[in-house]
Amino acid sequence: MFNLITFLLALSLTLNLFAQGNDIEKEIQLEAAKELERINNEKGKLVANPEEIQKQNCSNCTDGQSDENNPSKALMSPQKALEEITSEPLKYIGRDLLPINDQNRSCLFENSKVVVIYNNCRSDKKEVRAQDINIISKNGGMIRFYNEIFGSNKAHSSIPRAEYDGTWTIEWTPTPKIEKATMKNIIDLLKENKNQTLSESCYIGSSFKAKERTAQAYCPSSKKYNYDEFKKSSEVFWSEPPQLWYDFQKNIRKLVVETKY
Repeated sequence: MFNLITFLLALSLTLNLFAQGNDIEKEIQLEAAKELERINNEKGKLVANPEEIQKQNCSNCTDGQSDENNPSKALMSPQKALEEITSEPLKYIGRDLLPINDQNRSCLFENSKVVVIYNNCRSDKKEVRAQDINIISKNGGMIRFYNEIFGSNKAHSSIPRAEYDGTWTIEWTPTPKIEKATMKNIIDLLKENKNQTLSESCYIGSSFKAKERTAQAYCPSSKKYNYDEFKKSSEVFWSEPPQLWYDFQKNIRKLVVETKY
């Protein structure tokens, strides 16, 4: 009789422990299901918000560049560069020899958006035959306008596109962002830019063929930069510059002449 009671008590204890084990297992399964549901919800949010994914994958993207998995925004066009200049007054930074022109000094000006480099900035302030101007976006990227006219002694700003008979080129080159536009920072930037390969530059025009209006922009194939809009806009600008181009030339010459250096 004692053995039977002992057996029944042991059996009862075993069944209780088994039942408790099942309850614990159910609780674990329930918590796991909740966690899985939470993870799936988070994934759903990320899929529904692709911009957030791009921010996470491209933390260092700028207007001029991005990582290989995320195409960049369109580059600054020639028209946009001139609009950035005319949107605010320019102030004088200084005059010095630069890596892009180590024979004649250049005058530098800036506003909150761009740095303008007027090359061949002579001490007598006379205009030279070759007009060479660089515009650097403070968000990254540099555009160079180079215009050399052989058959005229008139000021560049007064010569219409139909009389361009020499070299007329427009070039975009990648550059880093500019935090502070000091002369030293610009010189360092240009040194770095000069030493790097030009495999990512976009270019239109050539020497002695300015009269030919059929030139097309050459831009490399790259995942890092989006050249499409720049190609279209630069081809239109090169073939028939807007009035803004002639106004800019007059204004920059006036600024150079009036600046004390």
